[in-house]
Amino acid sequence: KFLAIVVLLITLAHSFPTVFHLDMRANNTKIDVHDNDKILIELEGNPTTGYKWSNFALEGNSILQDGEPTYEKDAPHHGKGGLFTFYYRAFEKGDSLVRLVYARHWDDAADQDSFMVTVKVV
Repeated sequence: KFLAIVVLLITLAHSFPTVFHLDMRANNTKIDVHDNDKILIELEGNPTTGYKWSNFALEGNSILQDGEPTYEKDAPHHGKGGLFTFYYRAFEKGDSLVRLVYARHWDDAADQDSFMVTVKVV
């Protein structure tokens, strides 16, 4: 009976997705996740300058975008920065590369910032 309870607890623990919160410290890294886990990438920015974070590339089929990106201001004052959040969900085993860029949509300048992470679904 004890073994059955342990197996049940392990099964239940794996049935709830883990949420991974990534920020700029995870830039150019690789993370391992499990099927149905959620990945939130949170990056600081200030769209009042014309710059914003956007999806540049999602390569591979192991994760999917899970909703539209959001932006939340840090303060109610105009001109202050805030947090861009991108949502992904692990879908199937394999590797995916997420690349986000911080740029003005009308400016092709080379000084734009970028964020990349490789996600391995195990």
